[in-house]
Amino acid sequence: MRNRIRKWVLKSVNDEVYSGEAVDTVWFIVGGILVVALAYVVWPIIQNYASQFLTLLWTKITGLLS
Repeated sequence: MRNRIRKWVLKSVNDEVYSGEAVDTVWFIVGGILVVALAYVVWPIIQNYASQFLTLLWTKITGLLS
């Protein structure tokens, strides 16, 4: 009986792994973590450059108007 249950569990795990569902789930979770980490690192850099660009643009516009 134990052997039959063990075979059923192994077959179920193998079917799920080979069908790609488990792999897709893992990659979805890993991809989500990577996207959040990348955004956490890149967002301050983008904000800094945007701030510098807008300041430069503002000084050019006010320089032209005066």
